[in-house]
Amino acid sequence: MKRVVLLVAVTGCSFLAIRPPDPTPPVHQPVCTLLVPAVDAAWSVPYVLLGTVLLAGAPDASHGDPAWGVPLLGVSAAFLASAIYGVHEWHECRRFNREQAALATEHARDDELRRDAELARDSAAERRRLDRDQAWQLTQHAESAARAGDCATVTALDPQVRALDGELHAVVFARDAGIVRCLQGVH
Repeated sequence: MKRVVLLVAVTGCSFLAIRPPDPTPPVHQPVCTLLVPAVDAAWSVPYVLLGTVLLAGAPDASHGDPAWGVPLLGVSAAFLASAIYGVHEWHECRRFNREQAALATEHARDDELRRDAELARDSAAERRRLDRDQAWQLTQHAESAARAGDCATVTALDPQVRALDGELHAVVFARDAGIVRCLQGVH
């Protein structure tokens, strides 16, 4: 009887060694292996053979006690059940890894799109800043030209400043007294 307890105690490596994947996102993907279920399946074969031989009842006593046949078949069933469980969990592990890889790809794509949008936004902001700087320089040039009485230059700069920065044009360029005099034709 001690032998039966010992045999039952060492069966079912997959029940002990194989775990379903953790539903929370892992830091790394779990390793999926068929080694342990294969060992369980391999161990079930000799127990099934030996149990069957003992149950068939050998004509002489040299083959062992037939009463051992049922426990050996039970041990074999435990190994086989453990192997089946291990293969099932191996499939679940592989499915989980595929899903995690797909999610990682999706997150990477989303991150890339977000970075592209940020770059575009930063690029547009930089373009606006450069346009404002250029509009400010042209406005200063127009103010100097207006003070010098060069209204042709002021008139030429008016649409350029408006195109570069409409707000600066409305708030500064169009309100400067010298520029207004040139644009109204008053000299």
